[in-house]
Amino acid sequence: MKRSELDQASTPESLAEHVARNAPALRQSQHEHVRATESVREATYRGHQIVIRTSYHIEVDGVAVEGHLR
Repeated sequence: MKRSELDQASTPESLAEHVARNAPALRQSQHEHVRATESVREATYRGHQIVIRTSYHIEVDGVAVEGHLR
């Protein structure tokens, strides 16, 4: 790819068009592989091991968000 082609392909408008054109396929593929984000906390109390697992399924505009959250 020539530099001029790369410059034209990377404008905000062309990137937005690309995202809009491919969003339906991306949403469909992500929903097939959606995993909930899980938070795990552990503690020991009076000789007992306690594990608390909390799961979150987060979507933004209908698209699942994956990864570590703080």
